Amino acid sequence: MNNLLSGWLSLSISGTLLAVAVLAATPWFRGRISYSYQYGIWILVILRFLFPAAPEMNGMTALANGASSVWHSVMSEQRENPGSPLPSATGTQPGLAPGTEAQSLTPAGEAGQTSVRPGTEAAPSSPGEAAPADSWDWSGLADILQACWLTGAVVMLAWKAAAYRRYRRLLLQDSRPESAPAVIEVLNQCRRELGIREAVPVYRSPFVTTPMIMGLIRPAVLLPEGNWASRELRFMFLHELTHCRRQDLPVKWLVQLAVCLHWFNPAVYWAARHMDRLCELACDEAVVRHMSPSDKQGYGETLIALAASPGGRHSSMLGAMTREGRDLKERLVSIMRSGARKNSVKLGVLLLAVAAAAAFFLGYQRQPEVNRYEYGFAQFSIHNVQLGERFADIDTSQFFEADEATKQSLGEKYQYVAQQIMLKIRADGRITGIHGDVYENGFTMPFFTMEKAELGSGPVVTTMSQVADRLGEAPRSWYDRGQQLKSARYEDKENGIAVSFVYSASDDRLVWVISEYTSDPGPEGIRSLYPLESIANYRTPYVGNNSRVSQISGRLPVPHRNFMQRFMALQTTAQPYGLTLYYEAAHPASSGPAGNHGIPLDDPATRFGKVMRSNALVLFSMIDNLEQATFSFRPDMSGNVLDQQAYPVSYTFHRTDFARYGDLSELGRDLKRLEQMLLDGVGGSESGLQNMTEEELNRLKPMVRELFTAYLDKETLASVPPEQRIKNFQIHQELRIFKNDSNVYFVVTYDTLAETERFVVAGGGELDQEGWLRNRTLYVSLEKSGGGYKIGSLSSGP
Repeated sequence: MNNLLSGWLSLSISGTLLAVAVLAATPWFRGRISYSYQYGIWILVILRFLFPAAPEMNGMTALANGASSVWHSVMSEQRENPGSPLPSATGTQPGLAPGTEAQSLTPAGEAGQTSVRPGTEAAPSSPGEAAPADSWDWSGLADILQACWLTGAVVMLAWKAAAYRRYRRLLLQDSRPESAPAVIEVLNQCRRELGIREAVPVYRSPFVTTPMIMGLIRPAVLLPEGNWASRELRFMFLHELTHCRRQDLPVKWLVQLAVCLHWFNPAVYWAARHMDRLCELACDEAVVRHMSPSDKQGYGETLIALAASPGGRHSSMLGAMTREGRDLKERLVSIMRSGARKNSVKLGVLLLAVAAAAAFFLGYQRQPEVNRYEYGFAQFSIHNVQLGERFADIDTSQFFEADEATKQSLGEKYQYVAQQIMLKIRADGRITGIHGDVYENGFTMPFFTMEKAELGSGPVVTTMSQVADRLGEAPRSWYDRGQQLKSARYEDKENGIAVSFVYSASDDRLVWVISEYTSDPGPEGIRSLYPLESIANYRTPYVGNNSRVSQISGRLPVPHRNFMQRFMALQTTAQPYGLTLYYEAAHPASSGPAGNHGIPLDDPATRFGKVMRSNALVLFSMIDNLEQATFSFRPDMSGNVLDQQAYPVSYTFHRTDFARYGDLSELGRDLKRLEQMLLDGVGGSESGLQNMTEEELNRLKPMVRELFTAYLDKETLASVPPEQRIKNFQIHQELRIFKNDSNVYFVVTYDTLAETERFVVAGGGELDQEGWLRNRTLYVSLEKSGGGYKIGSLSSGP
């Protein structure tokens, strides 16, 4: 439903509920609280009709959510029927019973096939494609209803304004300013009595049968023709000037505005009628509050005399002393009983506060406006894959090339398919389209910007409503009535990226998330995984600047979607100045041996190595005195407690590993060059080992043993923190050599005797009864130093 219409309907319903509650309590009010307090309560009712002020969670929103839950429950029951339409998704089973968690997803079909519910066509894979021919958007009916409502409101407002102008012109056309000194003197005495400093003009009009006040900005009193005694004039002026002092005319206009905007709701007419009656009763009450009994009697007699005179129609936007005769009896009784109520003030204040709270918390259903925000999706990733990445840099083992039938069903767009994701690859190997299945496990909102403000990785979202809460509501791009799917599209115009969310029309649940370049085959200037402009805002010369280092670290990508960064440790007391980032399972489904398997078996260590190496380069470029960066991983969740022994896999890099790039601090100021390096892939230090023969590498093993021994000797020093200190060590005789595309590693196996039980278990190992950690393994890389070599990096894997 259109947001504007649904918002006003929500206000109308909440105003009606409050009006009914106050109307039901009106008999109890009589004799207990003053008419002024009753009038104030009804003003709150009118304000509830007009202004959408409410806390985020309020009565109308809860009511709407409850109704929505009932509807979704009914639709869920319907989905149990095999004949009912179901949203389908590649590699998922939408009919999975609630509460069931899948440890691993099984492809719905054979390699090269896409899972689509039998009897339906595949939904458009791109938000830019046209909707199917049988789609029909019911929002058109809401547009018609909104047009009818707005037309009625405008017509009624115009009619009331025109009627007021005609009536005002009629009253003033033959009027004349009052010039009798005696009348002006009575008026001035009443002004002084009521504390009104502004001059109030008085006119005589042949068309006025009862005194009234007119004018919002410059009020004026109109008197009927005739000779009135000074006492009667005093009563007339006190009444009309009290209307002026109480600002009753603006309230009357507010009431009529509510009537116009809610012209379809009988409750607003009831409220207007009660407001009109209470306005006069409250004014009488204020006038006679300090009068003697004889003056009260004289005031009442003046009302009777005016009511007995031939009357005409009165505008609902003017303040007249007498109205319909049926209210006269109630007003006279009120005048004679005024001042008889006990504890009226305390009870009135209490009831007014209760009514204000009820009006506020009854609320209205909050509707997000269709936004026109500026987004930045350059670092927006789906299942840890981002537009612009090279296909070769991700874990390609889980993908298979789609067959021709699948490609045709996807509009010839996506060439590679996996269990939860499909990719479009252009000729240079860059990823230009991502189609992620999120029906089963939801979607973790990645880093993006909105109106230039940074929004970091957020919680897992499972419904379109949750997405709209974070990104604002987007215009719908298509509606597939056959599969009951809708699509909402958000655009980053600066980078030429569109992100679309496909969701179920019946229960709002997300089915797919699609990220594509808006032009084919995508822009030339593809961005890297790193929000470098944002990271550069926190550049710091010192690793000890905890707040800035935390901001930099939190913007680094993780090597796999199953992991999240949880803890950070700084080494600032002695060189090498270091930073350790601790990663753990992102959610229970990926935790433990059934999930991550330490380093996930379906994501080779080389993927981790490439991402961690790039992360290290960014850290060294942004933190001037950082000398060592370590990334440690654990396969399960920490429970928000850092236990360093629980991180069996670590990657350690030194600033000297990246000497080939020159001064890294200067590199951090040249973001374009750094961006290009990250896109091209960050290699290790230049050691020349890749060109050596196996015999030449074997001759280096004794030197590696010496370098590694010197490294372990440092771990025994008292300057090393106890949780990192060892008592003794034994290096195994045999060193293995491991080569990959980017580096050569010497694999060292050794045993250590820890100083404390809380020893960092980098490199794994098995603890024996004597306290030794046996068969620990580290991959050692070398880099040139002067005429020889030094240790370039130590890590648990290549």
